Amino acid sequence: MSKTNIFKKLKILVAPIAMTIILLWIRFQYSGLEFHTFAELFSVVVGILMLIIVWNTRMFTKNAFLVYLGIGYFWIAILDVFHTFTFMGMPFFNIKGPEVMIHFWIYARYMESLLLLTAPIFLKKKLNEKLMLYGMGLVVLFLSWAAFNRLAPVMFTPKGVDTI
Repeated sequence: MSKTNIFKKLKILVAPIAMTIILLWIRFQYSGLEFHTFAELFSVVVGILMLIIVWNTRMFTKNAFLVYLGIGYFWIAILDVFHTFTFMGMPFFNIKGPEVMIHFWIYARYMESLLLLTAPIFLKKKLNEKLMLYGMGLVVLFLSWAAFNRLAPVMFTPKGVDTI
């Protein structure tokens, strides 16, 4: 193996390693809140970029699998934004406890699991991209409304608190 090939392979690893080092430095230099915010926003950027890529290449693809995943992960990223910004200590919403933040996290993970379970359907089937984009937007709107209005049961009980 030549030196050129080794340098090309190592060059691919520079960005992930640098990002990891920066996030760890933030975690130990400042606090968990900054680390959590940057780590979550990194995943949000990935979700948004997935939509941009699949939306602009959907006419070239032979199956709807990646389009389905790209649209789904975009909306999961939107729920993750709300999860990040409702974290205790963030200045965006006046929320007095972790309940809303936990609801957003649970809703995002639930949507992600449903997305991944149903994605293989679109290896062979067609997908109405606009219907999915707007439909998932309505689902996220409803879930956001439900989280802010605390319609779901309590998902967090502080240690030492009796639930009876």
